[in-house]
Amino acid sequence: MVAASLALGLETASQAQDAPPEAAPPQAATPAPVPALNSGPPAPPPVPAPTPVPRPEEPPRNPRFGDPGHVVLDGALGAGFGRTSFSATPTTSTSFSVAPAFDYFSTPNLSGGVSAFVGYSNSRYAPGSESKTWTYGATAEVGINLWLGERVSFWPNLGAGASRSTTTSSISGVLSPGNTTTKVVFVQLDAPFLFHVADHFFVGFGPTVHVDLLGTIGPETNLRRSFGAGSTIGGWL
Repeated sequence: MVAASLALGLETASQAQDAPPEAAPPQAATPAPVPALNSGPPAPPPVPAPTPVPRPEEPPRNPRFGDPGHVVLDGALGAGFGRTSFSATPTTSTSFSVAPAFDYFSTPNLSGGVSAFVGYSNSRYAPGSESKTWTYGATAEVGINLWLGERVSFWPNLGAGASRSTTTSSISGVLSPGNTTTKVVFVQLDAPFLFHVADHFFVGFGPTVHVDLLGTIGPETNLRRSFGAGSTIGGWL
């Protein structure tokens, strides 16, 4: 009985080993891509942007009068000599004046500066009779330069300042000469036309206006107004 059961078990195991393996279930096939409907021709390749052509650089302009950062040294120089003869008494007179100025262009063609001036005059009316005058003062000014051509510009300057004059008069036969002091506060306008005859050098000529705001001669008030013309010469750095 036991032998029959062992024989039956061995036969069943042998049949299980000899049986073919079970087949795997079939996989679903990948569908082919469906072409897009109403598809046109392929897009053209992108066109590269044109490379900009560099503009040629302009040559640097030479510096000229009125450019920012430039310093101007100029001034007015005057001198005179004359002799007037009368039948009774001969008269002679001499005079000179100098007014150096310093200006600076902080922005294009706009300047600011200061100037000082000193003058002397001497007049002789007769032997032993003469009058000597010393004048000195200072002015602060602003100006604007306007170009009229390649080498011509107009440079008006408006300023305000103060001056002091001392006159010593002596008359023949008087032991002690008399002194007179003049104190003045004024405004003035200098409007020269500049001729830039060479690089960093100019000469100019134009109208001038002077008006006293305050003026005393000794204890008295005396205001002066004058209109005329003046010259200047200078250079710039």
